[in-house]
Amino acid sequence: MALSMLFSFLPVSLIDAVDESEAVISEPTEPAAPPATTEPTGTAAPAETTETASSRETNEPTETAASAGTTNPADTTAPTETTASAGTTATTVTAAPDAPSVGDKALGLFASDTTAQTAATVTCYAAVGGVWKQVAVLQTSQQYLWTANSNRYFLYHTELEEVYGAFGYDADSYDGARIFPHTDSNAASLIWADTDAIRNDETGEYRIPLSTRTTIYLYYMPANLPGDPTYFTGNVSVTDQDCIDANNFYALEPYDPGGIFGTALPAARYIFHGETGSITLPYTEDTVWLPENPTTGEAIDLAGVIDKTAGTITFTLENAAYSVRLRAKSDIVRVIYHAGLTDSLTKLGQFAVSSQTIVLDGSVRGLLDYAEKLTLSEDDTYTVRGIDNDRAEVAMTHDSSSRNWFYTFAGWRVGSASSDRHMTQTTVLRR
Repeated sequence: MALSMLFSFLPVSLIDAVDESEAVISEPTEPAAPPATTEPTGTAAPAETTETASSRETNEPTETAASAGTTNPADTTAPTETTASAGTTATTVTAAPDAPSVGDKALGLFASDTTAQTAATVTCYAAVGGVWKQVAVLQTSQQYLWTANSNRYFLYHTELEEVYGAFGYDADSYDGARIFPHTDSNAASLIWADTDAIRNDETGEYRIPLSTRTTIYLYYMPANLPGDPTYFTGNVSVTDQDCIDANNFYALEPYDPGGIFGTALPAARYIFHGETGSITLPYTEDTVWLPENPTTGEAIDLAGVIDKTAGTITFTLENAAYSVRLRAKSDIVRVIYHAGLTDSLTKLGQFAVSSQTIVLDGSVRGLLDYAEKLTLSEDDTYTVRGIDNDRAEVAMTHDSSSRNWFYTFAGWRVGSASSDRHMTQTTVLRR
């Protein structure tokens, strides 16, 4: 089994009365998808990135619910023009403009685009392994005229390639299809595909229509095309399993808990169900990649193709029907130095950890996390490394004096940030 020694930065403040409490490292958790149940009624709330999907805003017009396959929700009926009878004062009431359409030349040229005073938070999802998975959070202030009194947020179709490129989305191939439906904080249990994307004939860019509200949830549904059994142009439930399955992806995901390869790993590769995809990972003779079920850890029979010249190994998932986590394992001993200050921040006088911003961090050989093979010298010893600089620096928010504070390096903790086993730099380890 692999043996890894995890070192954390040990702070010693230059001020008195420092609280030595330590943060416990915990495994990151998967962010939850928006709730599928009907949300409670509430009052309007300002846009915040932490806003939950269940909150309801009441200061914007509500999209009219329609079942899957129905036409777009109708706008409010506009007043008609009337003419007074003879002898009376003539009164004219101007009809409200219709919602923008793809054929509107002025709108097609983006003539009505505006910048909102409040940016919208757009949480992006894709179906992975049969459930909605959060893959990114974006901000947009871009709006276009939707009705006479309402502007709608939008994203350019090119912006979404950075989010969904790993899922095979190619902005150059996008043709305006309704594959990016959305919902918002008003009715998070329904996903809408009720509005066409609007094309700029001069640039070829499409505006992907979003909500009028500032808390938006965007879904990538590449199967939402005419002819597909799950195609819709109205709305569907966020829990509609047929729609989820029709748009489902499976992952080939590298996992290197021991930090054997540092930051050299590629991002996860997402493969549309029933299709074939590959991922190429770094390879060394003393390291193996173990394919396993990402939920249970159970071994999966999936062989990789090794290219010793390139130092790579490639795994291919054919007719994708399940996700695979590829875990790196080595039988050699590595020493991993965690030189970053984050896990060792502590209260300094009246300044809480939350008010401290790291200005100068710790490092070993220029890296916050540095790993090396434990190689013994001729006398069967290994000397523990020191850090690149002897102190780390933090700035304090809400400090009227604008002072910076320093943590000085006193040694390494062995095992975790909460360990009480300490080593100093130049400590010599013997076989």
